[in-house]
Amino acid sequence: MYEGALNVVRKLKESGKRLTILSNSSKRREDSEGMLVRLGVNPANIHDVITEEEHICLCGGNDNGGYCASAGWTLSSIEDANLILARGTFTIDDGSVISKGDNEALYWEVMERSTTIASRRKLPMLVRDPDKVRPDPENGMPMPMPGAIGDVYERIMRTTNCHPVGDMMEEGAWA
Repeated sequence: MYEGALNVVRKLKESGKRLTILSNSSKRREDSEGMLVRLGVNPANIHDVITEEEHICLCGGNDNGGYCASAGWTLSSIEDANLILARGTFTIDDGSVISKGDNEALYWEVMERSTTIASRRKLPMLVRDPDKVRPDPENGMPMPMPGAIGDVYERIMRTTNCHPVGDMMEEGAWA
């Protein structure tokens, strides 16, 4: 545990903040909560622990609605969402599921539309796994992972929907 971290957690709780730990652990919530206790964290100071097995999602895998429900969140359209969670690269679920395996052209069309809308709305994106690619022995090509979605979203946000940083002067940056 980082020096001072337990004190910060305690002070956040004392100031009325709700602290949720978002982890890319492949273990379930109970295992992660146990690890926090072993690290000296008082469980009363933590509102919730969400692991990779229990996330809300827009970009993901199977049972997106189940992941949302387990986190106490509701899956919604990009127009109504408060955040985006990238937890996989096989489906997009914004109220209806678009599978890359079933219709790759539609998947990328919806991905572009969704990230464009989200960037205009300045929605935060949580990336469950920062890995950008993984090997795919079946086709011999690296496959994109959630970190790649995060990189693309960050680029969209920086170049079209935010104030310029440094000497970045992309068209639309002041919108």
